Amino acid sequence: METRKASASSAVDGCRVCGEMELRDQKAGEVKWVECDVCQKWHHIACIGLDDKDYELLKRAKKSNKHIFWLCNDCKEASFEVMKAITELKEKQE
Repeated sequence: METRKASASSAVDGCRVCGEMELRDQKAGEVKWVECDVCQKWHHIACIGLDDKDYELLKRAKKSNKHIFWLCNDCKEASFEVMKAITELKEKQE
């Protein structure tokens, strides 16, 4: 996760939620993004409901090499379904 300027975000295709590079209520230089650790897609923190306090926590953790993994809703749902299937398979084997 990091704060990116819209003009400097060549690796970003746009927010996974809204598809935009900038937010209408923020200056381009102040747009905050978070990257999903699974799909590596970028999201505006405002679009996913992440507040500044939690964003700063993630940012500080990354800087101190204590990375806290963040997953977007799509990846959370997919990983939940995978874990559910694995649990069911284990139960069948037992």
